[in-house]
Amino acid sequence: MELRDPFLNLSSLDHRYWQANKELFDSLSETLSEKASIRYLVRAEASLLKAHINEQLG
Repeated sequence: MELRDPFLNLSSLDHRYWQANKELFDSLSETLSEKASIRYLVRAEASLLKAHINEQLG
């Protein structure tokens, strides 16, 4: 049985369907996975922090 990083899953059902179409799930996981969601949230938080710092500095 091949294991997959749970943070690359699109949903909790991925473990059932991933092996049937690995290419599709791998390409979608780059933008729709939990890992991608965290990456986008970190970018948003960094942008908010930069804006806050720039506002405080003048």
